[in-house]
Amino acid sequence: MIRTMVLATVIAATFPAAAMAAVLSDALSPRHDAGVAAVLPLAPPPLQIHLVPHTHDDTGWVETFGSYYSNRVIRILDTAVAALAADATNASRFTYVEVAFFARWWAESNATLRGMARGVVANGQLELRCAPLVVVVVVVVVVVLMVLLLLLVLVLVLVLMLVLVLVLVLVLVLVLQLVLVLVPVLLLLLTKRLSSALAAGA
Repeated sequence: MIRTMVLATVIAATFPAAAMAAVLSDALSPRHDAGVAAVLPLAPPPLQIHLVPHTHDDTGWVETFGSYYSNRVIRILDTAVAALAADATNASRFTYVEVAFFARWWAESNATLRGMARGVVANGQLELRCAPLVVVVVVVVVVVLMVLLLLLVLVLVLVLMLVLVLVLVLVLVLVLQLVLVLVPVLLLLLTKRLSSALAAGA
């Protein structure tokens, strides 16, 4: 894995240098002004490669926490700690970011591995780091999702309130229509009774 990363880095860094060398050689050809040679360098600057052996296993990203731990993390930490402890020069370095995985590995490791881990941490070969950017991104995503959920609930409440208002308006309209139909009928009945009572009394 590290060899692949180094090869990819070297290839990526070499192509721009080769392209720059081609441009410079074209610029310095006899058909161009000789004064260009004094301004432009004849060769690209030396390539510097920095290797930072590290891990990046997101807890529960593609696989579950337990699956990542069983399939990758145990092997990574066992191998890295053993290799760092075996380096008599203490020149090797390794950065480990996923502290949740490391805590489980620590809890499940034997005394020998823990002793090696203490030693490589104490002499600076193994660095344990938190990924604050990842934490910030996760917090922002969670907050955005919570706000969206809150807005969805608010919209649903508003829709329910609108439906309730519409139902109340329909009930009022029906009651008003009933009253408008019943009042003339009641008035007609009352008028007939009064007419009958007056006719009988006369």
